[in-house]
Amino acid sequence: MSGTKIRDNSLKAKRNLAMTDVLDGVRDHYRATGLTERLKAALTALGPEDQRLTPEQLGVLDQFHTRGLAPTAQLAKLVGITADMSVLDVGSGVGGPARFLAAACGCHVIGVDLSNPFIAVFETAPINR
Repeated sequence: MSGTKIRDNSLKAKRNLAMTDVLDGVRDHYRATGLTERLKAALTALGPEDQRLTPEQLGVLDQFHTRGLAPTAQLAKLVGITADMSVLDVGSGVGGPARFLAAACGCHVIGVDLSNPFIAVFETAPINR
């Protein structure tokens, strides 16, 4: 039977299962209970609800990487992000870098994240006030 290939799908299934385990592990690592409520309480301390907060003010709350807002600003400058660009923020957390880039550069930003609590905060917390 020349030209006939036998496929072993068990390796593919094992790889898919391993990837699911990795994704579940990442989600568990970043799972945070009560994140929305804690963020709302912190925002209240920053100012009245009707006051628009700047990315700099929010930086202490929504920049989850080393050195806070500074590396986001430096990378934006290094890359040369401009208003006519679109940026994909992979692992966007609650949207801090995305919010900063949109405000500072005027660009369109799309954020994606695996953590449902972070996504819920971004969608429901008054961060963008």
